[in-house]
Amino acid sequence: MIYIQHNRILIKYYQSIITLEDCLLEIKMNDSIIKIMGQDLQIQYYSFDEILVRGQLKQIIFT
Repeated sequence: MIYIQHNRILIKYYQSIITLEDCLLEIKMNDSIIKIMGQDLQIQYYSFDEILVRGQLKQIIFT
């Protein structure tokens, strides 16, 4: 599950963080990878099954 609001994205039921950079965040889900591109990307909150990312979101790709 993914919720997008202005400069935030909440991802529920993720498995792991693959890449964490200022302009790129890759999250592994059960059967896909979510690639979030933007500027000043920061993890604002995370737990074992959800993650909240804040920053200027430019592009979100599902692979």
